[in-house]
Amino acid sequence: MFKPIRYATYLEAEAQEITAVRSGKKTRLRLMAAMARLLQSVSYNDVKVIDICKEAGSAKGTFFIYFKTKEEIVDELLHEYIEFEHRTMPVLDAGMERWLAVKTIVEWYELTFSVNHGLINYMVQLSSLDKSYYQLWRTRNQRLIDRWMPLIEETLNLPSAARDLLDLAVHSVGSIMDQSLFSRYGVGADHSDVDVQSPDMLIELHSLLMFRAIYGCDPGDSSIKYVAALLKKNLGSENKKDR
Repeated sequence: MFKPIRYATYLEAEAQEITAVRSGKKTRLRLMAAMARLLQSVSYNDVKVIDICKEAGSAKGTFFIYFKTKEEIVDELLHEYIEFEHRTMPVLDAGMERWLAVKTIVEWYELTFSVNHGLINYMVQLSSLDKSYYQLWRTRNQRLIDRWMPLIEETLNLPSAARDLLDLAVHSVGSIMDQSLFSRYGVGADHSDVDVQSPDMLIELHSLLMFRAIYGCDPGDSSIKYVAALLKKNLGSENKKDR
């Protein structure tokens, strides 16, 4: 299974690679990593500058050398997080089996979401209050789809007239995936509606929905475990038993 990368850990690793004893870039990265860690378990409104500095192992005054306000560090963090997602998205081989390709992307997306849901939660909250963050959220989603779409189009050999429809289909299933993840991890307004389904089951279910949206059929993969009952061949046999 894909091993997701926590963005805070990624930033800390980047900081550790800087060997200079005194480095402004290293300190800046550690402050950003500290904020990313705090947002995983603490509400943004409850995070104070002193908490960020304590988490980063820095003096309180150090923060203001690099950031004017708490809002500034979070703004940079969210923009950089989107770049991080873009860099860590799996590169798929054009010859990869179609079901495996779809499931690889869905698994990467959902597991990355699971370990970085604090940052995503705040981005979603801001998107409902500020047009610039709403656009940031839309840009983030479109960039991920744009990375994947060329490979999908290769496997389908679509006429140009159908590409917008395919884009809409992928966006629609992506929205379903997001709503399930929002519920599971308490993102946005879904704090009271926690989804208790297993991550593996959700990955397989969402992969099946995405595969159907793209290819209009079921995958022929025998490794499907959690949602095999939803495959059309199995639904057909169940319907016959009910007659």
